[in-house]
Order: sequence, then C-alpha cells, then structure tokens
Amino acid sequence: MQIASVLRPLLACVALVASVGVAEAQMRPSGNLALATATVNVRQGPGTRFPVVDILHRGEEVEMVRCERNFCLVKHKGPQGWVSDRYLKRLVVQPR
Repeated sequence: MQIASVLRPLLACVALVASVGVAEAQMRPSGNLALATATVNVRQGPGTRFPVVDILHRGEEVEMVRCERNFCLVKHKGPQGWVSDRYLKRLVVQPR
C-alpha cells in the first residue's frame, strides 16, 4: 500500500512534465504546412521557365513536400506542383 501512495504522485508528475514537452513541440513550425501569402502560380517544375499547372490563392493551405532552388513542391486541393518559396509562410502548430 505504501508503494502505491508514493508512486501515484510520482506518475502524476511524470505525466505533467511529458505533457509540457508535447505542448512545446506543438508550438514549433510544422515543417511541412504552409499558407500562400499571395495569389501565385503553381508550376510543373522548380522555376519560372516551367508551365503553370494551377494557381494558389492567398491564404490557401498547402503541404510542402520538398524545396530546391527557392521553389517548393506542394500538395493541395489542386494538382501538385512547384511554388516560389517567397509566397509561402510556414505554419506553426498550436497546442490543443
């Protein structure tokens, strides 16, 4: 019985510390979600010489797959394509 009375508060403290670590991790940039900061072309390749395949509208959320040469490959409701990183703002995950 004495061990249980000692372990309960200890486990409660461990759970509290773990939840604080999770909240801090959620405040960091998500790493792969971003918002379009303006209306911008989605291109077939990473550069302005590639044809336009779609348009992102300001405020539209995208998933960033990878970036190279100032362009990021994005997934969104339309066709996947490349967007200039100047027009993407990474999202920060808020704690729930």
